Amino acid sequence: MIGIGITYHNEGEMLYECLRSIERQTIPVDEIIIYDDASEIPCQNFIPHTLKNRIRIIVGDKNLGQGAARNAVVSALSSDYIRTQDADDILMPDWHEIIIKCTKDGGPDLILHEYDFFSGHKVFMRSAARLIQIDRFLDFREFCLSHGFVPSGAVYRKEFFKKTGGYLARSEYPYSEDFEFHLRMSTLYPKINIINDALSLQRRRRQSSSFAEDTYHSEVYLTTCKAFEAHKETLLPYYEEWYAWKFVHVAQTFYSNGKIHESEKIFQKAVDLGGETFWRLAGESSRKTFLEKGFQALFLSHMQQFSQNPKQTLDRFRIRPGLLGIH
Repeated sequence: MIGIGITYHNEGEMLYECLRSIERQTIPVDEIIIYDDASEIPCQNFIPHTLKNRIRIIVGDKNLGQGAARNAVVSALSSDYIRTQDADDILMPDWHEIIIKCTKDGGPDLILHEYDFFSGHKVFMRSAARLIQIDRFLDFREFCLSHGFVPSGAVYRKEFFKKTGGYLARSEYPYSEDFEFHLRMSTLYPKINIINDALSLQRRRRQSSSFAEDTYHSEVYLTTCKAFEAHKETLLPYYEEWYAWKFVHVAQTFYSNGKIHESEKIFQKAVDLGGETFWRLAGESSRKTFLEKGFQALFLSHMQQFSQNPKQTLDRFRIRPGLLGIH
């Protein structure tokens, strides 16, 4: 059996579109549960009449955040394989049919498929998870360090999901529960099935929490660093370079938003972690600028270079384009 757990918080009409995409599956989905995370707009108002008898609804007493809501809906699902998703995402009609084929003969722990980013009106980025690149990496852990794919769009063997321990509380990882979860999940070496076809549309909305300007540029990136440090015993020393460059990216983001003090502290983490390897990759001129004029001069010079020639700057600093939102 394959079940879908939907986390809902005031998505309104978008839930109706989501459920219609589930209703249109070429093979009916075995189990559907909606977890209403204490919404002001009840989810019951947006369920297609033809699905009312097939959907179980759980209403939370208070807003828990997406991670805790996903844990709750997974616990409620009885299926062998489960997909958790947001209430505004849309499945392709053959999603369930393809997933069924993947789960035969023992099946994997984790099924990853491509998804397209969707504005609500049009697709603006195809194959956003960039799963086709996974073979370029040493293993799944390295891919997870580099790529912030959406783990809520994956399909998990329920027993494997339970083994991960689920999502941590939003109070620990504000707005970045996804990244911490998929980083931690990667350390368990799951048996994975990759589908390079886009089987869903992940809706990207400006009014969603992850797009809130101040939150996106501060809490998200800070807790990304926290996730790295929390798992360093599992991932280091194998991934010093990845950590160092991620910290550089975070520091650059803070710097460009005027958070100079925070940027300096985070950049120093990159320097300390990367050591000689860091400066060898960054270049002797960068080291000289840093030692003589400080990190602000270094960042300013590279921001100027980036505006003139983004690709050359990325190549020099060994920063993966995806880390800067460039595809």
